[in-house]
Amino acid sequence: MEQYIIYALVGNFLSGYDLIFWKLQDKETTQEQLVPIPSIALLKHLKNQGKQVKLKLLVPHSLFIGKVENQHLQDLAHLKEEYKYDVDNIFSLEYRKNLLKATIERGNSSTITKEFERFLSLLERLGFSSQIQNYKERWEKIEKQIKGKDKIEEEINKDLEKLLNDIIKSQKIKDTFEKLNEEWQKYKNNIEIEIIPSAGTYKNIEYSGWHYDSRVLYNYTIYVLDLLNTIDSIKNNKNDLKIEVYLDVSVGLNALVSETLIAYMSALMFWQYLFLGEKNISGEFYILSAEPVIGTPQKDVYKFHKEKLSYKVAFEKPLNWQQSQEILKSLKGVFSTQLLNELKEYINQIVLLFNSIKFNIPLAIPTFAPWKNFNDVFSFAKKIFVEFQNSCSISYKEKLSKVEPAKNLNLEFFDIRNLSYLLALGANISKNLNVYLSNINQPTGILCLSDKNLDKFKKLYNHYNLISNIAFLERDWMALCSKNLSLNQQWRSLCKAMNKRKKRSCNNIQKNFERNFLAHSGFEYNVTLIRKAPYSNDCKVKNLINCKDLREIKYEDKYKDSIKKLILEL
Repeated sequence: MEQYIIYALVGNFLSGYDLIFWKLQDKETTQEQLVPIPSIALLKHLKNQGKQVKLKLLVPHSLFIGKVENQHLQDLAHLKEEYKYDVDNIFSLEYRKNLLKATIERGNSSTITKEFERFLSLLERLGFSSQIQNYKERWEKIEKQIKGKDKIEEEINKDLEKLLNDIIKSQKIKDTFEKLNEEWQKYKNNIEIEIIPSAGTYKNIEYSGWHYDSRVLYNYTIYVLDLLNTIDSIKNNKNDLKIEVYLDVSVGLNALVSETLIAYMSALMFWQYLFLGEKNISGEFYILSAEPVIGTPQKDVYKFHKEKLSYKVAFEKPLNWQQSQEILKSLKGVFSTQLLNELKEYINQIVLLFNSIKFNIPLAIPTFAPWKNFNDVFSFAKKIFVEFQNSCSISYKEKLSKVEPAKNLNLEFFDIRNLSYLLALGANISKNLNVYLSNINQPTGILCLSDKNLDKFKKLYNHYNLISNIAFLERDWMALCSKNLSLNQQWRSLCKAMNKRKKRSCNNIQKNFERNFLAHSGFEYNVTLIRKAPYSNDCKVKNLINCKDLREIKYEDKYKDSIKKLILEL
């Protein structure tokens, strides 16, 4: 199953860009596309290949100031409709005529000059150079009359409107635009609009509450929620999935370009954590860039190319437990108490599980079971991202002429990003826990020291490339199996079973407990109980490795809280 998502940061309405010919700079693509920006050319290229693709245009909120009434600046649905109408009609000759008429009525000579020359240049690119020569000569005369004027005489306005009407009366021009518009109908419904916060002040409206962290976080939630929703929609093919994601930064407004890139690359890292070690699930992220940079149209074809991002993550914690607790404190007032408590529970489980695997403490798996499954963590991550997006949603204060986030987030983006990475890693671990250790993830607190269970842990460690863990676990596991211990089916302290009474006390945790605990795969003899395994289905195996008797171990109840605290704080 293949899915394609394209994002494009825009700095204008699409009708404000020149329609120029674009070509993807690779060996496979030969067809040129007459479109405003590269991302639309890529959309057409992929859709023509039969791919499932959507393009999401990231539109800064400030573009609508002066385009709509101020009272509509709060209504994001209305703003999206305004922009989508423009998208749907970029190949409509009637729409372009109306835009030019509106420009004439406003009477700004420099704007009129710019828009008329853009329109004539477009007609030349469409092959009408000879047909419009007379119109160009008429335009040049008018342009000399209006040059530098603040106000244009009514008579000249009439000449401009007559010129425009004469141009669009041409049947050949009408037929060409009708054909272009008809073709556009196949692609326009693959385009969605997303309104993003702006920075600075535009026409006396200030984006005062939108600090860097809030703007980047809002963009980040767009990318991640799209990824999560795409994965969630492919319920029957999650184990064989390929997603390609593209970000077009050929055009855009000032600081928003760099902020969009930061958010996009962070989404790539989120994906890497979510599917760390997966072979059947592929996610590729690309940057689209134009060459030459979009500017004054030229007769030659513009080219754009894609560059693959190849960041990788290892099996490491994005943040430790102590850091996560500080972030939770800062989320008070942003999230409800109930949601914060849920988030704390998820974080504790994820950190506990990660540290148990990373620091080779296999007995912690059944001790603190059952763990959340992949779907639980995945759904909760979506819930958290929706909450962050709602907290950052655009709120226009008309009386104050300010645009602010719905909530005042006094948070650093990188802290929230790392918290989200932890949730992604938790979902990944939960999935692989079910793959490799499903029978061990039971609330018994007991681990059977069978060769079969040892092999399961070795496969889990190998999945995360924890090669040294395999060696140490095998050493300590086999030591418990091979020692000549006096055991029956009653639980007995491992310390006493190993005859350590004469050397040290078997009733107290020693000062160097943490060192001994970690140095022996968590099988510290003061806190671990051992017994001969009863004959049960859970522990029936054949061909034991150097085991005279099959054995089971667990942690003594009174030490479990101390062990949990130790593992959390690693």
